[in-house]
Amino acid sequence: MAFSPDGSFVTTGSADSSIKVLEVSKMKKDSGEDRPVIRTLYGSNDVSKKSFSPPLIPSTHPHTFFPPQAINDLAFHPNGITLASCSKDFHVRFYDLSKSSTRHPFRFIKNAQEAVNVRSIAFHPSGDFLLAGTDQDTVRIYDMTTFACYVSPNVSEFHRGAINQIRYAPHGRFYVTAGKDGAVKIWDTVTSRVTRQIDKAHDGTEVSSATISRNSKYVLTTGRDSITRLWDVGSGRLVSSYEGAKTKTHRLQSCFTSSEDHVLCGDEASNNIIVWDTRTGVMVHTLSGHTNIVRTLASSPNGMGFMSGSEDSRARFWNVEQ
Repeated sequence: MAFSPDGSFVTTGSADSSIKVLEVSKMKKDSGEDRPVIRTLYGSNDVSKKSFSPPLIPSTHPHTFFPPQAINDLAFHPNGITLASCSKDFHVRFYDLSKSSTRHPFRFIKNAQEAVNVRSIAFHPSGDFLLAGTDQDTVRIYDMTTFACYVSPNVSEFHRGAINQIRYAPHGRFYVTAGKDGAVKIWDTVTSRVTRQIDKAHDGTEVSSATISRNSKYVLTTGRDSITRLWDVGSGRLVSSYEGAKTKTHRLQSCFTSSEDHVLCGDEASNNIIVWDTRTGVMVHTLSGHTNIVRTLASSPNGMGFMSGSEDSRARFWNVEQ
């Protein structure tokens, strides 16, 4: 899931390869009259000469087609109209949401030589670069003007396995990676060198997700050890732990609420969403409604609420004011 920069829209990606665009104001009204889904995007790389190409990202690909697969991650460009998705079919796709007729991507990147699952993507706050984490141990950095791919030559600093999630800090000076090898790494954006590494961040189990706080001082991580943890970026010190959300077989993602007063994570044992007080680590709410595992969570940037996505094929909007 991903909210637009202004919080007006939220997008959800599914195992059926489709992407839904929902209007947040309609969900908040909860009148039952307005349908929140305003568009469905499809993942075929059907890029023709007639496809719309924003000046930001020119389209040069010929007419091609690759069967789409499950969506792994979504990211809005800072311009608010370009949406990127990545999937198990080795592709990163780009959609222009300013055109009401848009259903298919206008541009795509394919890791053709490696043919690897793309697990996570993130735009730099300037919009000039895109990070991609895959089944391999290498962070890929794409220039959004030329689409050239850069890979750090510092092999000794790579993860020892797949990268589950990758995120830029809000100020853009560093990014974080969560690895299947159990490590959390902080990378300098300019040098692509690791400036902070937390080995065995979750007692040696793989790290499923990593989220950076708005002030860029903390990283929130969730691992297969059924614990969500808050780390100080500068020192690598553990600040707080949040327990009570069990993980059995799936990778679950945690996030802050928009105010960052609370931490959210799905509980695989009960299918509920667990809410903790960020400062004290005390569990303060248990939110029920989903009938299967809550795999992903995303908070609105303007404080209107948050979204949850579940294996029950449902996405739910939660109004924090209620």
